[in-house]
Amino acid sequence: THAKNMTEARAHAAVFRNHPLQGQDPIADRQAAQLARAAVRPLAPWSRRLDGFATQARLLDPSRLLQRGYSLTLGPDGAAARRAADLAPGDRLTTILADGRVTSVVQPGEDAAPRAVGKRRRGGGSGSGSGGDPGQPPLF
Repeated sequence: THAKNMTEARAHAAVFRNHPLQGQDPIADRQAAQLARAAVRPLAPWSRRLDGFATQARLLDPSRLLQRGYSLTLGPDGAAARRAADLAPGDRLTTILADGRVTSVVQPGEDAAPRAVGKRRRGGGSGSGSGGDPGQPPLF
């Protein structure tokens, strides 16, 4: 982290202060202190920026979303299933949860039309979530 990097840089700068010749020449001592500060200064913004990227990567980690209760469903081709209209009865889905995977098979609903073997169904569907399985309430 930024604090750790700055601490290490200050520790390296302390080497100048503890040098055997330290204290014998005030001008050299002042220049050594300036050099130590100057060596650390350009790194500070980059260190903070790197910390920001690390935080962003941690927050965008998909496993964090899974731990918050979301899931990721993969279609029969292994890609993320984004739309119900892209799925057809009989498709095998894999749902990834925080603690494991579940496999399921798409069942036909009232508005589902059989698709040709090997073809993905595009479009269609009601778009409103109505007209599906009467025991399943619409999501939206």
